[in-house]
Amino acid sequence: MKNIAFLLLALLGCPAHAEIFKCVLASGITAYQATPCQSAVKQEAVDIKNIPPEKEAEAAQKLKNWEIGFAEREAARASAEKELQEKKDKEEQEALEAKLKAEALERQSTRDMRIYYQGYGYQGVRPAPPDQNDQAEQPQ
Repeated sequence: MKNIAFLLLALLGCPAHAEIFKCVLASGITAYQATPCQSAVKQEAVDIKNIPPEKEAEAAQKLKNWEIGFAEREAARASAEKELQEKKDKEEQEALEAKLKAEALERQSTRDMRIYYQGYGYQGVRPAPPDQNDQAEQPQ
């Protein structure tokens, strides 16, 4: 497909008396160029025919239509990627909000339980002062 497009462009851009050389390189790559091949395994001259103006205009219109279609596809792809990223960001934000809400509910629940038990005189378990903890941890 690339070779056909290149050949079409070469035909449209070259005067009728110019020669195009088709070179097959040792690596198997086919190249088209305006000068004879230097290190090609196989070389042949491509005969350039004059293209009628109608066909030239048709080819130009096809190229323009292809470029427009390509731009539309790229815009659609970019839009889809943007939507996907926005969706991921929204999901992450919702997950973070849910986590924060759960933590707030847990704190509120703990606070409510403290208030409830303090009403009955329960003060909860308090840690021992630091000096007592140090003595308790050391073997005697």
